[in-house]
Amino acid sequence: MGIRQEKIKLVTVKLFLGLFYVAAAFTVWTTGTYFLGLPLSTPLVVFLIGGVGGFISIHRRLQTMDEEALELYATSLLHLYISPLIGGILAVILYFFFLSQIVSSPIFPNFKTDDPAQYSGTIIDMYRSSGLSFSEWAKLAFWSFVAGYSEDFVLAVVDSVKASAIDKVRGTKTQPAQQGNP
Repeated sequence: MGIRQEKIKLVTVKLFLGLFYVAAAFTVWTTGTYFLGLPLSTPLVVFLIGGVGGFISIHRRLQTMDEEALELYATSLLHLYISPLIGGILAVILYFFFLSQIVSSPIFPNFKTDDPAQYSGTIIDMYRSSGLSFSEWAKLAFWSFVAGYSEDFVLAVVDSVKASAIDKVRGTKTQPAQQGNP
């Protein structure tokens, strides 16, 4: 086996271990909340699913990665795990966009409920899963994964929302910033 293949194998093992730890933490957390009768923290679930998207994104890019990037991933856990961490954070940001209905469409989860008694009117509601049917949970899981898998997607949404807000303030039509521009 060549040096490149050894590095790919090493990174793959590290990615698998990272995914295993995420899955184990999720299993312990969900089991604990179930037996204690606590609501599952939606932002935590979103963060973990976004992180899984980040892990899979790295694995998918391994075969086409240049030698310098491959060496960095093979020798640095920080660089290897930063993408899943950012993916999780971006998934939570996207969740906030959905929750606030800044971004809405039938393809995105809808957090409306016909039962206002499900909400306490506090920030704690953001951490509960109330108001989501199975299909809405599936949409949330899918878009959380996409946020981690394709960080550019969430950044494009942020740019679009920012351009829309600027338009409202100025009363003009602004084009969203190109990737890499503030």
